[in-house]
Amino acid sequence: MNATKDKFLSIVAHDLKNPFNAVLGFTDLLIDRYDELEDSMRQEYIEIVHKSALHGSLLLDTLLTWSRSQMGVMEYNPIIINASQLIEEEMEVLEEKAYAKGISLELNEINASLVYADSDMIRTVVRNLGNNSIKFTEERGRIIFSVKAEEGKAIISVEDNGVGIRPEDKIKLFNLDSNYSRPGTSNEKGTGLGLILCKDFVEKNGGEIGVESKEGVGSKFWFTLPLRVNKIEKKSSTLERVEEECIV
Repeated sequence: MNATKDKFLSIVAHDLKNPFNAVLGFTDLLIDRYDELEDSMRQEYIEIVHKSALHGSLLLDTLLTWSRSQMGVMEYNPIIINASQLIEEEMEVLEEKAYAKGISLELNEINASLVYADSDMIRTVVRNLGNNSIKFTEERGRIIFSVKAEEGKAIISVEDNGVGIRPEDKIKLFNLDSNYSRPGTSNEKGTGLGLILCKDFVEKNGGEIGVESKEGVGSKFWFTLPLRVNKIEKKSSTLERVEEECIV
């Protein structure tokens, strides 16, 4: 736990420093030389400040979510979820970002899957995996979300035809010690913590997470969740009978 805390603090100190340095540096230039700069240069500086602030905000949100999870203050509230419906809703959130790069988003529902999991955590996982695929897919690429039920579990995957991952880098993806991150195809920046957060949330919901990838071909991230179990159905029917008896 101490090692995790030390690593967490080092990430905060290092990764938050960069975007704030950019914001301070370019706002100083705008303040000191505003009248000397051409409109196009001012616009460029403002865009850099905005991107840096956006990156810092994203990193801060991810750090806060992950720290709450590690401290055990994030509530775990599993419910029965329609996996396909949840994915469709998250795809709508991702549409604008995908549209900006001309990337198509598709859903391949092999069979219907009702899962038992915490909805907020799983939404975070799907959104992170979708954002990563958009980030590392070239313009006019394709991303396929899939869900299927198999042997008592649902397998949810996000597959792209992007740049792929080198074999030596795959082992770094879910490891806090490596804090692996690289720029996207449009030079998008990341925090290096998104996949670590995904792994944490998936495991809290009794599932597993993994990746299949080939450099230059694309990547497929997948995770599993328990399907709705019989004892939950029995409990529900029992509650219904009790309610009926009470009414009578």
